[in-house]
Amino acid sequence: MSEPKPKTTEHSQEVLPRLLQRIEARRHKGMEEYGTPLKTFNGRRSLYDALDEVLDLAQYLQQEIMEREKLVDLITGDYTSD
Repeated sequence: MSEPKPKTTEHSQEVLPRLLQRIEARRHKGMEEYGTPLKTFNGRRSLYDALDEVLDLAQYLQQEIMEREKLVDLITGDYTSD
């Protein structure tokens, strides 16, 4: 089943410019913390670093799901689920 075409509303915002700002902010933070942007052959094991980041992401996603579920329960008055 294919996804429907995206809709645009008065609240729609383009995502890429915000993402690019965040990428540049991360680069700046890395420069401040490490004195250099991320480069190849830097002595780190990037697959392990990336896996650690993905595992953190999974936890953040689960946290958000649980918080949204609780908010829906509170809004709808369904206090029985945990």
